[in-house]
Amino acid sequence: MPARDLDRATVEVRIEGVPRATTQIARKGLLSADIGTIRQIENRVASLPRLAADVEARRQEALSRVEQAEKALAEPFKHADALKAAQRNSARIEQLMAEAAKPEQQQQAEPPAGRDPQLEQMQRLMKASFPQQAAATVAAGTATATQQRPAEHPRQQDSEYGR
Repeated sequence: MPARDLDRATVEVRIEGVPRATTQIARKGLLSADIGTIRQIENRVASLPRLAADVEARRQEALSRVEQAEKALAEPFKHADALKAAQRNSARIEQLMAEAAKPEQQQQAEPPAGRDPQLEQMQRLMKASFPQQAAATVAAGTATATQQRPAEHPRQQDSEYGR
């Protein structure tokens, strides 16, 4: 490592066993032991009691949260009755759906004699995909009959709009 890189290097000074009690000092300043470096270390040592109080306050807060969480775990779930009712309702719905699916499965397993199962399936798909096709053809026949006007009733224009 070149000498100029060593001059820019920093040294981390920490007190073992004390959390958040670290400080970084330039290597050059630490070796020269000038007044600025000594003051920086003195200030860090002077702030240790405040740091200890801060760490203790955070520790007490964490212990309080743990105690609250343990109390909350010991209490019964406040929505337990609603949860049980919802589970029963869900089971009832699943059972109804299973029962509704059984007759379809039996009909699909036993196609009636003389009918083509593929044709029936195509018809079911057509009815499901195009449910209004039959109604549309009936409505179209009715619409063409009502659209034709007798020749004896010519169109009349309103005098206000005819201008």
